[in-house]
Amino acid sequence: MLVKKYWHTLCRGEYHIYTVGGYDNSSRLGDCERYSIFKDVWHQLPKLNIPRNRCAVFTFKKSLYALGGYNGQSLNTMEQLDIENMSLWIIVEVKNPIKEACELHAIQISKRNVLVFGGSYGAECYLLSMEAIVCKKLHSLNGNFCSTAAPVFDQKNVYAVTEEHKLCIYDVKEDTWKQVS
Repeated sequence: MLVKKYWHTLCRGEYHIYTVGGYDNSSRLGDCERYSIFKDVWHQLPKLNIPRNRCAVFTFKKSLYALGGYNGQSLNTMEQLDIENMSLWIIVEVKNPIKEACELHAIQISKRNVLVFGGSYGAECYLLSMEAIVCKKLHSLNGNFCSTAAPVFDQKNVYAVTEEHKLCIYDVKEDTWKQVS
């Protein structure tokens, strides 16, 4: 990485790894970077409008999104960066925003929706419609999800690890969570 930091969030895109926000022992950062998997090189991206760490980061279509996070208080804002033009981050208004949106996970689960779950103030599960930009609460969850373990989606299920090191599986079609181990 180009900027030394921690409590940043990583996200995989089609040909890149993105790192968004973070903390440098004195302040929250708006720094964003992109690693080219094929060229083995880091590039600086435009800075976030609101510096944050521990935010949810996901790609959707041709954009990178940062949702929630922490900058001295829990944030419920979302920012969008067009990853083709790499202009500036824009703030996107979310209808029914998540009130305490720190340490969330977000992962695209369909052509229209992103699953958002976890949180440091209670484990909740939401569906974020990217067409209407509206958040709908689906479930309260048992246990908190580990903020350092990124979820994985295989076109049918989302796999995530709790802070107690238990593997949980979200079945997208059935809209159910189950704990495996």
